[in-house]
Amino acid sequence: MSQQVREGADAEEKFVEEMNRNKGDPRWKTLGFDDASSHYVVRVSTKKDSKIHDEKVACKSDAFVAKSEKAVEKFDLDEGDLEEYGLESVEGTGISIKKEVLKAKQWQKLAIDPFTKLFVNAELGAGISLYERKGANHDNIRESLECNRTIVEKWCGSVKAFEEFYRSIPGITKLLDGEEDDQTRAEIAIKIGGVADARMKDMINSDDVLAKKIFWGVGVFEEPFCASWVFEDGELKKTEGYIPAYSITTGNSRMKNYKISIKGSK
Repeated sequence: MSQQVREGADAEEKFVEEMNRNKGDPRWKTLGFDDASSHYVVRVSTKKDSKIHDEKVACKSDAFVAKSEKAVEKFDLDEGDLEEYGLESVEGTGISIKKEVLKAKQWQKLAIDPFTKLFVNAELGAGISLYERKGANHDNIRESLECNRTIVEKWCGSVKAFEEFYRSIPGITKLLDGEEDDQTRAEIAIKIGGVADARMKDMINSDDVLAKKIFWGVGVFEEPFCASWVFEDGELKKTEGYIPAYSITTGNSRMKNYKISIKGSK
């Protein structure tokens, strides 16, 4: 387990224990429970079915509220305790818990298929993924620019579809032409990346349904595994209408994983 993952788990465990130890914690009232005596916070401990990934993945809520008529004396509750204590989840109580000091929040990571389900056009993912400068594992910028053909074909299926999508960009056909000079090709890649980034952000910012899917998993995961609440920077608040500051970038290895990441941004 990486340090970042361990710190995230520690933040979740801390939140759960604090809430269950202190039923007078003001966060209970924030959640809408004036009397929390029979309610408990339970940590999500298993992956869930995702409607865009078509497999079980980490869901958007890290914890949720559950009710029990039994006396529950355990504080560090997780899903493994549901049956033993007769705990039943309460709809609308999924909570996304962000650790107190987090340099880069990872809101979403999308491979080609789930990306296309959300944004329709795989060409947008290809545009974000293009090399615009020398890659860390390459000896020179030409080596990086030559990788763009593979990226385009992997994301779009064909160069033709990609060039048609970005046909408004002058010199689009020069991007993958090895006879062109590196500076010209890099400049075209930068323009394409800018168009893709702006188009994606416009889609997210203008479409509440899409934003909810990306940041909070609403419509992607069943209740209570989508996040109706977020606890970040010491504050518990509703996710409704809240789009956090974000940036769009490639995954850790654009030539191996072919993923787009949506991360926190100051």
